[in-house]
Amino acid sequence: MGEWQKCDGGVCWIDETGSVKVKLSSDVKESLGLTECFQNRNLKDECSKESVSVADVVVLEWKEVWVKVEGCEVSELCFGSNQAQKHHGEWRFTFRNHLGKSQIRLCLNDGREIVTDPIEVVSFKTLDKSSPLFYPKLLRTLVGDLVRYLVSLPFD
Repeated sequence: MGEWQKCDGGVCWIDETGSVKVKLSSDVKESLGLTECFQNRNLKDECSKESVSVADVVVLEWKEVWVKVEGCEVSELCFGSNQAQKHHGEWRFTFRNHLGKSQIRLCLNDGREIVTDPIEVVSFKTLDKSSPLFYPKLLRTLVGDLVRYLVSLPFD
């Protein structure tokens, strides 16, 4: 696929050929970043302690994410199934009441589609380590409940 990495003022995903660059940024300091430097907390390690995985890039819900694409002409850009709005050469999107993994999908003018590696959407309310809603604990609980439900389903 590609790779997420730090870049000036945000994080970038670069495809395997190195020709397409998707840069994420925001007007709010620390509203997005790589999991190992997000909010001065290693969210990836914290999730690992709870036996759940988290994407390499984290964005906060209710904060506008700006996307600039280099190396290709984009006709449509979506976060999951939700279309972003184009504004002065950049794409903008805000996750509302969304937690968990998402992906950025680029529909190119030539008909091709590019999908980035996953990003993780978290709520500011889930970043307090002392809270019962701390994201790694919340994620473990949700995944555990889903697994318990799935294994209880009858199979023919």
